[in-house]
Amino acid sequence: MKTTMHIIGLQLEAVIGCYDWERDRPQPLSLDLHLDVDTQIASVSDAISDATDYAKISAQVTKLVGESRF
Repeated sequence: MKTTMHIIGLQLEAVIGCYDWERDRPQPLSLDLHLDVDTQIASVSDAISDATDYAKISAQVTKLVGESRF
């Protein structure tokens, strides 16, 4: 079973921009994520450990974006 998970308004900071002054320091960003996730195992087991972890995904995206230089 697949469903779409939404993480709306994830607040983070990243070094982005074209100009040197933009790339001088991290800038605030707000991201909306729409992810297709497979919920079959969690729906059968009814175990929280099998569910998709919003906090873990948000932390991974924040880490990835924070380490990147766009």
